[in-house]
Amino acid sequence: LTLPGAADGVSVHVYDGLGRRVATLAENASLAGETVLTWDPGALPAGVYSVRATGAGLSLARPVTLVR
Repeated sequence: LTLPGAADGVSVHVYDGLGRRVATLAENASLAGETVLTWDPGALPAGVYSVRATGAGLSLARPVTLVR
């Protein structure tokens, strides 16, 4: 995840194809630039998920493909 600059109060969540939140990677965090967050999908099925970062005037979404 690469943010355009420093941001406070950023939340990063993972959503499934139906728009349900399946994981929280960061909650009200201070993030800047290129940030590496680890997601352990557990028993979730393979498929396309969406990682969304919101907060502090920021709204980013990126698709992620989980392959089993």
